[in-house]
Amino acid sequence: MELFPLILAGGSGERLWPISRRSHPKQYQTLHTNQSLLQECALRMLDLDSARPPTIICSEAHRFITAEQLRLAGIAPAAILLEPERRNTAPAIAAGASWIGRAQPDAIIAAVPSDHMLTDGTALQHTIAEAAELAAQGRIVAIGVKPRYPSTGFGYIRQGEPLNAAGTACRVERFTEKPDTQTAERFLRDGGYWWNAGIFVFAARTLLDELERHAPAVAAGGRAAVDRAVEDLEFLRLEPDAFAGCPSISIDYALMEKTAEGAAVRLDSAWSDIGSWEGVWDASEKDADGNVAIGDVLLDGVRDSYVRSDAGLLAVQDVEGLVAVATEDATLVSGKGNADAMRTIVRRLTEVGRDEADVHVRQYRPWGHFETLGSGPGFLVKRLQINPGASISLQKHQHRAEHWVVVQGQAQVTRDDETFALSSNESVYIPKGAVHRIENLTDTPALIVEVQTGEELREDDIIRFEDKYRRT
Repeated sequence: MELFPLILAGGSGERLWPISRRSHPKQYQTLHTNQSLLQECALRMLDLDSARPPTIICSEAHRFITAEQLRLAGIAPAAILLEPERRNTAPAIAAGASWIGRAQPDAIIAAVPSDHMLTDGTALQHTIAEAAELAAQGRIVAIGVKPRYPSTGFGYIRQGEPLNAAGTACRVERFTEKPDTQTAERFLRDGGYWWNAGIFVFAARTLLDELERHAPAVAAGGRAAVDRAVEDLEFLRLEPDAFAGCPSISIDYALMEKTAEGAAVRLDSAWSDIGSWEGVWDASEKDADGNVAIGDVLLDGVRDSYVRSDAGLLAVQDVEGLVAVATEDATLVSGKGNADAMRTIVRRLTEVGRDEADVHVRQYRPWGHFETLGSGPGFLVKRLQINPGASISLQKHQHRAEHWVVVQGQAQVTRDDETFALSSNESVYIPKGAVHRIENLTDTPALIVEVQTGEELREDDIIRFEDKYRRT
């Protein structure tokens, strides 16, 4: 039985600020290995028996990050579907099932979040195989995990009639979305509940038929968004009006709480949605004092804490249950148990117009990325990485001049009517108003130091004439 992975990569990841931000959210971050959560997820799904290349659905704003991370992991996706706006998991799954189901109406699909952690690939293999058998019989199968503590951050599945002798599969009696503390504690005392891991296995035809019955606006919008989708480079742009016509609703509320075809299979593996810094701490390897220490950190008298520095030395002393995370432009210090605090911080940053809610010092572009190294009155210094085979657009600036210095690799430069090569330790000056472009025609990254000068130094001071990535 072939399996069609559908990876949901549209989340914003606000609860892991300042590492995760709107322009580069949680699924694209490396948290406990040298690969991003998206890369780990895609590789995990490809390891399943009879798995086809995954279909990815992500935000339009993150399309180039998604494609680049998959390329770096050696993964060629079946398709990358672009959501014109966030509408929660039900419209995303409806669109994905519609796309896969066009060629394979009875395809067995495993819809998985891109930003969760799983440690036991063999257990996942067995669980998905068991769920796929039920899905082939017309079931819509949720994957459950035995709860370890009374979490208020996860949904719960109430186990119904067993569907096998081992007790690993059952009908779904009820879904409960993120209960309060008292209810979660009762669920653990009573037994018979699993955490909802957010993974669903189903046949494309079954899922769409059940959505037609219980959430017709979601089914219609998802289908229409695919039917009227437009190919753009390696992406498929879902039609905006049709997709926006879907209500913003989770698959749990739209379907799983209503369908008579719901079933669940238990996953016997360590699992976490790592939806908070406490979740990251819980899922990470700890030292003898219960601490997780990442980067250049010094701990003295610290217990049960998560301390990470991506910038410089971070020293922490005589605290317990702390989260301390330092990036190059922001530092967070918080109690470990306050899962919703990050959303409050991000909202306040947005209200006062702070860029730190949205972007990092490192910003990603389809050609690579750049980092701001320093700035002052009339100047701005950046480090650019131009990926192999990539190029910036043919462009000019009205308010700034630029000086490029190649510090690693080779680059081809266009400046008005000239085209010439630059090697390491060579430079070029681009006057204000000159039409220019820099390209990397080699198979290794090119690193450029860019010094901007002028009275106005803004990212939107760009007039494009040609762009291989079709940006305006």
